[in-house]
Amino acid sequence: MKFRKTDTTNLEGGPLVGIEYTVASRPGSFYRKDEDGLWHIRNKSTGDKFQLISSSERQDNINRLAKPRTTTLRTTLPGANTGLSNAEYERLSSMTSKEYGEYIAGKDKDSGNSVVSDSDLESKFLKDLKNNENGVKKGVKNGRHYAYSSHEGGTDTIGWGHKLTRDEVGTGKIMIGSKSVDYRSGLTDDQANSLFEADYADHKDRARKKVDVKYGKGAFDNLNRSKQLLITDFEYNVGISTFPTLLGGLVNNDKDVVLNEYKRYSKGEELGRNNWTKSFIQDSLVLENNSPGLRKGGILYK
Repeated sequence: MKFRKTDTTNLEGGPLVGIEYTVASRPGSFYRKDEDGLWHIRNKSTGDKFQLISSSERQDNINRLAKPRTTTLRTTLPGANTGLSNAEYERLSSMTSKEYGEYIAGKDKDSGNSVVSDSDLESKFLKDLKNNENGVKKGVKNGRHYAYSSHEGGTDTIGWGHKLTRDEVGTGKIMIGSKSVDYRSGLTDDQANSLFEADYADHKDRARKKVDVKYGKGAFDNLNRSKQLLITDFEYNVGISTFPTLLGGLVNNDKDVVLNEYKRYSKGEELGRNNWTKSFIQDSLVLENNSPGLRKGGILYK
C-alpha cells in the first residue's frame, strides 16, 4: 500500500469524503476515508483532527470492522439529535458494567425513555473483554507484547487472549490483517489491538455458527445484542459448547438457569472473570419473549 507524502499531515475536512465511522473496540475514535479510499482517525490523541492511519494492517482491519456512526444513541438526553459529545462518550466507556447499568437506570427514571444502543453496549463489552483476558498486561515489556504461559496450559498466549496455534509456534509468525508478523520480536500496541479485533470477529462468527446449528439458521442474529455478547464471551474464553445448559437458558429467556450455569473454572479453580459475568447478567443482560425492542427493567433495547 502506498501513501502520499501529504498523508502524514493532520487533516480536517479537505480530501476526506463521506460519513464518519466507528469501530466497536475503539470507543472515542472516529474514522473517515479520503478520496483514495484510505482511512483517517480522529480522537483525543490526534487533537480531535483527522490523521492518516499509516499502518496497512490497521487499514485492513478497519475495512472489516468499521460501521457508520449513529447519532441518535439516546433520544431523550440533551443534545441527542446531534449525538453524544466526545467527553460524554469517553466518560461512558470508562464506566464499569455496574456503573453503566446505574447510569442508564437513572436516566430512564428521569426521562422515562432511555435507549441503549447496540454499539454503546458492544464498545463497553469489548473494553471489559480485553481487561478480562489480560488486564494485568502479562508479557508486555517496554511497550511491546510478548508471548506468555497460558494459565490452562498448552501453547502460550499473546496480547489479549490470543492462544498461539501450533503452526504459529512452529513458524514464529502470526497473520495480522494481510501481513505475516514475527511475534517473537514483540507486537506493537496497534498490532496487538488488530489481533484482538480479528480474534473477536472470528469467535463471534464461531458462536453464530454453533447457535445456528443447534437452534436453526438465523437463531444467533435473532437474539438481542446482550445475549450475543455473552455467548461470544464464552466462545472467546472456553467455548460455548461447554455450556449447553447456559446457552439454552439464554435462548429460552430463563435467567435463573443463566445465573446457575455461568461460572467458569480452570484446574478446579473459579476464574476471576466470573465476577464480571455475574455483573453483566444482572446489569446488562436483557431477557425477553423474543420481542424486538421490548422494555425490560426500565431499559429499551432495539
